[in-house]
Amino acid sequence: MSNMITEILHSDRQSKQQVDALLQQEGIRRDGNLDYTCGIFDDDWNLIATGSCFRNTIRCLAVSGSHQGEGLLNQVLSHLVDIQVSRGNSHLFLYTKPSS
Repeated sequence: MSNMITEILHSDRQSKQQVDALLQQEGIRRDGNLDYTCGIFDDDWNLIATGSCFRNTIRCLAVSGSHQGEGLLNQVLSHLVDIQVSRGNSHLFLYTKPSS
């Protein structure tokens, strides 16, 4: 399986519902202030990892429990850092749960 990272558009209701469900599963609420969201989907188009940006922050990171340990978080994080650098943001902040 190839894990391609896909931008999740604001208008993509179905994928956004999957983002909400995955975040909730990991004890996270989707932040209302997001200007970019991406995800990794499995072969059946189920969301297995997600992350988002707002201005110079990276937030709302989650990986499905059944896919943890596969390096997906690193892929999402690298992608989001690339997005931020392409926007000219080199001083980044990561928002995460205290338990993480």
